[in-house]
Amino acid sequence: MLDAEIIFCGLSKNNLESLKKNIEFVMLYKQKSKFQNINVLLVDSNSDDGSKEYLTEISHLNNFINVIHKDDISSIDSRVERIKICRNLCLNFINQHYKKKLLVYIPCDMDFYLFSKTSFNQLDTLVSKVIKDNTKSAIFPASEPYYYDIFALRAPGWLNINSQLIVSRLKKYFKLGSFIYNYFFIFRYQLSPEKIKSKKYSLISAFGGIGIYNISDLDLSHQRYKVNDKDKDWYSEHLYFNRYFENLEINVNWIVEAPKEHVMFKSYDFNSKLKYIIKSFKEDLKNIL
Repeated sequence: MLDAEIIFCGLSKNNLESLKKNIEFVMLYKQKSKFQNINVLLVDSNSDDGSKEYLTEISHLNNFINVIHKDDISSIDSRVERIKICRNLCLNFINQHYKKKLLVYIPCDMDFYLFSKTSFNQLDTLVSKVIKDNTKSAIFPASEPYYYDIFALRAPGWLNINSQLIVSRLKKYFKLGSFIYNYFFIFRYQLSPEKIKSKKYSLISAFGGIGIYNISDLDLSHQRYKVNDKDKDWYSEHLYFNRYFENLEINVNWIVEAPKEHVMFKSYDFNSKLKYIIKSFKEDLKNIL
């Protein structure tokens, strides 16, 4: 197990500060980990904030770090399709360069710091678990104060509908009541780690900024991230990729701090929530008039 190939695959676009923090953590993890083969692959989408230059420099200095510059990605309108293409570039690279029997794939979103609540030993334990559990298994983090990645989530009894698509259609045809749609289809499903732990949900899909996948048995030439051709921006690419895995879980002891903008309403006090609701109704009225 110690000779498993572990590949962190990050996506980058104009997020230099968090990009540096995440890479610095992984570099230290490589030094401290019990695993011998830890590599990093970054796909940058034509950043212009210094990220591109930073990645070029750090990959030249460290032979375990590889960078793909996808500078032509801006011509594609769909955000989800752009992400799908970049994630599949990572899978292409893994398929071409890593031939070991044990492969652990760790996709990372570099637009916020992922490891503020993660220790090196904990990460080793999680990687060990995904290797031991099943050759088609994956682990995802919970997030504090609330679970934010509703877009990639499917779990019977928790959320098993496309809430974002429903909200977008409601807002299109019913201009008044955007807060109500957001609350009933998004906010109320943003659960705390304690709530997730108490329910022990069976998981079909999740993400949350980072995941740990055992891809040893995956056919990377065919089993890939996909988009919904009809509604490209309303179906997470993870919904398709996670179908290839049989044993998925959200580990509530593994915590990522949720991006504030995604759990803003849930984190407000009573007065701030009231102001938010009033403001949303005013915006609805303005759009109608």
